[in-house]
Amino acid sequence: MTRPGEPGGRGAAQASNLLHCLEGVLELALFITSADKGSVQVVDGDSGTLKIAVQSGFEQPFLQYFANVGTEDAAACGALHAGDRVIVPDLQSNALFAGTPALRVFLEAGVRAVQCTPLMSSTGKKLGVISTHFAQPHQPKLTARELQLLELLTRQAAEYLERESAAEALRVSEAALREADRRKDDFLAMLAHELRNPLAPIRAANELLSKILSSQDSRIAAALEITRRQVNQLARLLDDLLDVSRVTLGRFDLQCRPTEVPRIVAQALETVQPFMREKGHRLSVRMSDVPALYVSADPARLTQCVVNLLTNAAKYTDTRGEIDVSVAVQDGNAVIEVSDSGVGIAPELLPRIFDPFVQGEKLRGRTHGGLGVGLAIVKRLVEMHGGEVRAHSSGLGCGSMFQIRLPLIEQPRNLEPEIEAPRIATVSVLVVDDNEDCADSLAALLQLEGHEVQAVYSARDALERALTFKPDLLLLNIGLPEMDGYEVARKLREMPDLRGSHLIAVSGYGQIEDRVRAEAAGFDDHLVKPISLARLTATMLTVIAGQRFSAPMASIRTE
Repeated sequence: MTRPGEPGGRGAAQASNLLHCLEGVLELALFITSADKGSVQVVDGDSGTLKIAVQSGFEQPFLQYFANVGTEDAAACGALHAGDRVIVPDLQSNALFAGTPALRVFLEAGVRAVQCTPLMSSTGKKLGVISTHFAQPHQPKLTARELQLLELLTRQAAEYLERESAAEALRVSEAALREADRRKDDFLAMLAHELRNPLAPIRAANELLSKILSSQDSRIAAALEITRRQVNQLARLLDDLLDVSRVTLGRFDLQCRPTEVPRIVAQALETVQPFMREKGHRLSVRMSDVPALYVSADPARLTQCVVNLLTNAAKYTDTRGEIDVSVAVQDGNAVIEVSDSGVGIAPELLPRIFDPFVQGEKLRGRTHGGLGVGLAIVKRLVEMHGGEVRAHSSGLGCGSMFQIRLPLIEQPRNLEPEIEAPRIATVSVLVVDDNEDCADSLAALLQLEGHEVQAVYSARDALERALTFKPDLLLLNIGLPEMDGYEVARKLREMPDLRGSHLIAVSGYGQIEDRVRAEAAGFDDHLVKPISLARLTATMLTVIAGQRFSAPMASIRTE
């Protein structure tokens, strides 16, 4: 019993199992019909022709000829065309084979008689044929019992083929979904990049104007604060779009360490409180009586989870509504609970509330409705920390409650006291970006901070100006048109006069692979547009202090 050829690559194991099953079917068919040779031919889904899957007793000339024949060819004995068993007692005297090349091949292979049974799916689809062959003219005389067994065999073979056909269709569908998912990720990364480019100069210009004008007129200060909040909101939406894909696919590692839960909640509240004040929410906070509450967590990601819950509560709670935040200990877990008096969750929506892009129909028109990915990110991140997240609502108009539960750990010993970062000394900075608004606004902001700054708009000018200016620090955009920032960085690293310069990549792309490429090209750190002055100053400080890539990728989000 041999197989003309076995598939390789994806799905090969399943196909091999199918061939093994068909070999068993053919062996029994040969025994029942007392045949000398036999084969199972399968309809190829692409060409629609019959191909030998397994065979017994035949040599290469026969196999080559019947490797690929039409379903209505004489070689198929008309069984598939007729949809019923066909028996040819003597090929040499049969009109169907008279004068055909198939007759010569059969006779040379020592075949004078053939029994051919079609393999049909449950829906009537033609799947293939089982053929048994005899060395002498022969009219198979099968008993009712043998016919019944042969019928069972053909049905079994058809089921094998039908199952494999469905499995192959599923594999093709899964491959198409994976490809679509990859294209979606690429599109989201490109979209984020394109949207971050205009956000970068807006944020820099806003911070510049805030430093110059905010003290002159309260109306100007209020307008600048509105602009700042909206830029931050746009930046967070971009982050959420990328995070929901990265988190779902596990494309980053958590940087876990002993983390104090009350401090995380306090930081999250500080982030969201301006939004709550804007809507006039009444906020109450209750902390656990336990003096030290620690979990093993990535502080940046856990803060993000709490911020998302608080933001969600603020979005869906009307003006002057109530938001309650509590931290407690239950069954060895730290429990962070956020409840509100807002619009609540419909019973049919509650089981899907943590699915990506899920929002209630009545909520989509609400201000600050978001993209419906924040809760999905929370669920996945909390689960990656070994915890769970819960949601409860008595229905529309009854408010909501969300709860994060994480396993407690013992308070770590010898905690290092936090030291306030010193103000960065004046340095010389070369800003490189083909978007002139980005370069000029960032340069102006750094100049206001007292730094010596120059801006250029091309890779060639960057290489030339760096040699004459010899800056302490280069803020280098990755997406330069003629030569990308990675190549510019490699060339800068080859220049002996710039050995003391530090390189920070600035990009609208912020995925793990972008950060890895930046490090490989010789950058000291990587920032994602739009960059706040606080983030930029902190990164400049760590880079100049000699700490390469001080912040893990998982913690880098635009503020």
